[in-house]
Amino acid sequence: YKLFTIMKSYKASDDYYDSVDKTLSVDEDEYESAGFVWNYDKLLEMCSDAVGYIYQKGVMSYPIVQAEDNDKYLRTLMNGEYNVGGTIFVDARFPMGMEGKYSIVYGHNMYNSSMFGTLPNYTDKEYCLEHPYFDIYIGYRHYRYYVFSAFVADADGFVYTFDLEDGEYKAFYDRLRASGSYETDVRELTEDDHVIVLSTCVNWHDYAYRNVVCLVRGEEISD
Repeated sequence: YKLFTIMKSYKASDDYYDSVDKTLSVDEDEYESAGFVWNYDKLLEMCSDAVGYIYQKGVMSYPIVQAEDNDKYLRTLMNGEYNVGGTIFVDARFPMGMEGKYSIVYGHNMYNSSMFGTLPNYTDKEYCLEHPYFDIYIGYRHYRYYVFSAFVADADGFVYTFDLEDGEYKAFYDRLRASGSYETDVRELTEDDHVIVLSTCVNWHDYAYRNVVCLVRGEEISD
């Protein structure tokens, strides 16, 4: 019964986010050919807490929200319905959200690889080489973010820092990179870069650790 309930919840989550994708397509009736198109105004109509979107072709396609606390969307879909998959969200302790120089975005590590269920794959360098970037939409803008580090982090470790000040970012980014499980060919980061860390539970469900994938903002893309 518990397994049935979990799988039913997974399907409800998948169906809901598929419907969001279709709403953001050029033409819902021709979704397969039209594909995903970013429309922030449409997303705001669905949820006033929406701040962006994370997209990897063939891998993930989800809205991102930010609320006044980190509990609101932990087990709640963007439409307010309870679901174990929740919604991908920016940590509430970052007042500038993803527009700040550093922010953390959370998502569940789902058994069916939905939400952030593919992030643990980044412990493998070959996977990173095959999936080196994410398209992240912030407000009305579309950026390409590149993976510069991935590793298993302590849940209460330095990654989860919320009070960086000007002059501290470069050393912090260097520490993120040095912690990586392997080297990447992404350029050296600077004090002025914008970094997003994607965070999810590890596959063995030891809550003392998290899989993290560190991204740096690259080019802005005109859609």
